[in-house]
Amino acid sequence: MRAGRPQDYAVGDVKIWTSGRFYMARGPSGFVALYRQCPHLRCTIPPPSDGIFECKCHLSRFGLTGELLRGPAQRPMDRFPIRLVNGELVVTTGEASVIRRTEYSDADAFDPGPVA
Repeated sequence: MRAGRPQDYAVGDVKIWTSGRFYMARGPSGFVALYRQCPHLRCTIPPPSDGIFECKCHLSRFGLTGELLRGPAQRPMDRFPIRLVNGELVVTTGEASVIRRTEYSDADAFDPGPVA
């Protein structure tokens, strides 16, 4: 799924892609396509408020790039792979493409290089 050009996002921006079931977030290290499903019990996580994602089912909280801030979730938000195709961010979505993170790492962010 096409998710715009890197230049369309400023650091701290989050865009909702409802048909792909993800949020595209641009953090200081790059882009992360965050799966909207909570890793705790799979509730849908609403858009962030003040840079924080909060699952309304059990109040787990996550930072802008999916890092776990408060449980009951035991791990960060899952993500989808991103690549750059003809200057556009392209996210591979679907259950088989979900990257289930066990821990948070800045290295999870996709850096498109000097085009952004």
